[in-house]
Amino acid sequence: MTVGERLKKLRLKKGYTQQFIADRLGIGRSNLGHIENDRVQLEPNYAEILSNLYDTTIEYIYTGEGVESVDPDIRTLNRAAKNMTPEQRRKAIKILEATFEDLFDDED
Repeated sequence: MTVGERLKKLRLKKGYTQQFIADRLGIGRSNLGHIENDRVQLEPNYAEILSNLYDTTIEYIYTGEGVESVDPDIRTLNRAAKNMTPEQRRKAIKILEATFEDLFDDED
């Protein structure tokens, strides 16, 4: 399956129209059609936006490997973690461990 075919499949799975996605990307609907038909290469900045809209990974979009569907809550946690300082991450982990102690019992 090509990048364009994966994008179309993901868009349809979410029930989005080409116009809806094109508007989110700031491009014309026909440009999105060219991307989905592999006539135009997907730009990296669009891949990031689309991965968020389709709840998938950039890796899956480009290669078809990895996770096709990412839980939106996990995506939110990942986004927050990327923006945290090391100290903020340590605090967040301590809070999670204290709050959900039973879920962390089998870890180190």
